[in-house]
Amino acid sequence: MLLYFLSEKVQKFHSNPKYIDFPSIQQDINSWVSNNQLFINNIVLYSKRDEMILEKGTSTKVDTMFQVIYENEAYLPDFWRGQFNQDYNIRIFPSTIFHNQMYRDQTGDEELIPVIFKTAGNSDFMMVVFLDAGKMYEAFHRTINEDFMIHNGQGLALFRSKGQDPPIDLEELGKHHTTEYLRDAAYYFQSTGTESGFTYVQRVPIERIASQTRLNITLIIAIAISIAATPKGYFASKCCSLY
Repeated sequence: MLLYFLSEKVQKFHSNPKYIDFPSIQQDINSWVSNNQLFINNIVLYSKRDEMILEKGTSTKVDTMFQVIYENEAYLPDFWRGQFNQDYNIRIFPSTIFHNQMYRDQTGDEELIPVIFKTAGNSDFMMVVFLDAGKMYEAFHRTINEDFMIHNGQGLALFRSKGQDPPIDLEELGKHHTTEYLRDAAYYFQSTGTESGFTYVQRVPIERIASQTRLNITLIIAIAISIAATPKGYFASKCCSLY
């Protein structure tokens, strides 16, 4: 994504935007979006100079983009304007539900993770990549329980699975520096990525672990009984038949 941000097409939109060039850039954006393995919902180019927005479906102004097309109270136009003066190149922000107020009956609300690419310091141009949090969670999260969270270590939750009751307490997590601990009848497992610095937290009720253990024991006993009841020489004959 950083290479695309620095590409000639994107930088030309920044320095000298021309409507004739927009379809080509939108074709690139839709190519990224159509790759299901990238989980990209949209790519938004935002020029501060003229408040111009270009995304996969249209070109518009920042107020329309973030009050109508991608609306959320935490990410209103002034939030995006304020990012130009922040000193970073890439930053991942908390996931949230964005609403399309223009086509509300045709498009459902989507939980997205905004990722901003820009020049550190006082910049006048940024690229926002919206990642589909729901699809990423479905693709990568494989455990016996759905209670999951990602936080950045500075007290900011980047993603929470739906239906957490009660929500995983970030302040409480900060008191524990082990990879696992027990609290309020639930085990907490956490690990921190070496590259991202993000911490991934899984909460599993004790009863869920106990029931899973009982199920595994039951399966082992059933398999043992089945083997014991099998006529002698059956497995040997089946193995030989494979050759």
